[in-house]
Amino acid sequence: MARAAVLRDPQVIVGASDGAHLDMIATFNYTTRLISTAVRDLGLRELKVVVRLLTSAPTEFYGFGTEGDW
Repeated sequence: MARAAVLRDPQVIVGASDGAHLDMIATFNYTTRLISTAVRDLGLRELKVVVRLLTSAPTEFYGFGTEGDW
């Protein structure tokens, strides 16, 4: 399944928008939808992994430090 492959790709950073279409789409619930679909409905990843993809992975990518720095 393509969605599972994307969630397992270490180069993927989960985000709501590219910034170009903020006036056209409602992505305010992307975190809830990702968790409900990928974890609960499809069982593609564990909850702790998806929470990390939504929180510490982008934080580390953009250079805001690691969990040990908090």
